[in-house]
Amino acid sequence: MVSDVSLRQLQLVELDILRYFVRSVTEHGLRYYMIGGTLLGAVRHRGFIPWDDDIDVAMPRPDYDKFRLIMHAGAGSGYEWDDYSTSADYPFVYGKLGRVGTRYHVRRTRHLVMAHEVAIDVFPLDGVPSASGPRLMHSAACRILQLRLSADVERSGARASVARTLKVFPRRSAVGGFERLAHSVEYHGSRFVANLGGISGYRRNVMPKSWFGQAESLPFEDMLAAAPTQWHRYLTHVYGDYMQLPPEVERASHHGATWELEPSAAEG
Repeated sequence: MVSDVSLRQLQLVELDILRYFVRSVTEHGLRYYMIGGTLLGAVRHRGFIPWDDDIDVAMPRPDYDKFRLIMHAGAGSGYEWDDYSTSADYPFVYGKLGRVGTRYHVRRTRHLVMAHEVAIDVFPLDGVPSASGPRLMHSAACRILQLRLSADVERSGARASVARTLKVFPRRSAVGGFERLAHSVEYHGSRFVANLGGISGYRRNVMPKSWFGQAESLPFEDMLAAAPTQWHRYLTHVYGDYMQLPPEVERASHHGATWELEPSAAEG
């Protein structure tokens, strides 16, 4: 039996998943950072943005690959890992760490074969070319491969037409192609990195690797979580004047999601 719950109850379940994630990466000596709206929430609200319904973290590609293998071998009791190698229709280039016994449905993806669970998004940080020419080619290849992987996501307009055309290529080829692209620029030797799965677009997600560096701990709700050492530069690059609240009409999640929890999960 599952039950509808409030946004705050959803956030508390996601916070529980984040705690498990932090324990796991710490136990294995791996690096991570809060990014996106989660980092913004930590700085501006000392926790969730009040209207946000997800948590975003990122890991340097070498750490992400190790963590993914650990999760594939078996996540902790009550948790489950999902990515494009575990679910037939999984449309993203990053993984999700979910809570078993929950349901989280986004309108555009609810028909896909994947684990529709309340989850946190775990993004890899990949090295990207420093020179403009190779970076332009890298960006174009990334967009094409991601569009193929997400070809069955509900969308309209020109992108829907292109996605349908790309379905002539086997999905496994797109998975393999993205894996090669993601590892094409060695992380440790790169000057710039990117969250290639970020919704802000390729250019806005590219930034100097030095901005991440040794993580700084920031309060997030009732815990401490890791932030990029140059979190101010990161947030300014992504959001501009990030301390300015958006107009009230824009203070809502843009995922179009519904969620349900088992009673034990809703109780936290």
